[in-house]
Amino acid sequence: MVLTFARSPKAAENSVSAIVWPISMLGGLFAPVEVMPKAMQTIARALPTTRAVNAFKDVIIRGKGLLDIAPALAFVACFALALLIMGLLLLKWEA
Repeated sequence: MVLTFARSPKAAENSVSAIVWPISMLGGLFAPVEVMPKAMQTIARALPTTRAVNAFKDVIIRGKGLLDIAPALAFVACFALALLIMGLLLLKWEA
């Protein structure tokens, strides 16, 4: 979806990096969400990254199964589908 706003592939690549790092940090990939300030925790809980990281921890650390993490996987899948649809609608197709 970033490509629809970027003027070149290099600009899109840089934009993605500028988006992915903060979302990864907020999602609990580098530090637990629980140690973040309350405002950041609120934002983090709305991100699909947080749910994906928590689902991964549930399986790897807590020994949960696929059915236990199904709601998190469904949320992440719906979020990805929504972004895909938005990207397809915003992309200017060239012949």
